[in-house]
Amino acid sequence: MSDTLYTSMEVIELLNHAITYRQLDHWCRTGTIYIDGDTAGSGHHRMFTTDDIEALRLFAVRYRQIHEQLESCYDGTMWSKAVNEIRWHRMQAEVAEQASA
Repeated sequence: MSDTLYTSMEVIELLNHAITYRQLDHWCRTGTIYIDGDTAGSGHHRMFTTDDIEALRLFAVRYRQIHEQLESCYDGTMWSKAVNEIRWHRMQAEVAEQASA
């Protein structure tokens, strides 16, 4: 393990801006990710090891994959299919009700 420590902004650069500073800060504050070089309290800079950066790289890739999968559910394709299916079933129920009346 390397003794080199990196700041949040350096991490963002090393990850080629795959995540934003806000995402990184949020994940650290909420405990979504744990970093070895984290310091408590305001006024202290969070420092990341190379192992932290590699873990963040993997986490960011998986986060992006999940985010894209969720977006595909609402991009109109799957969403409109589900809405159309519900409408079709309602229409069938109305036709059946009118036929029995």
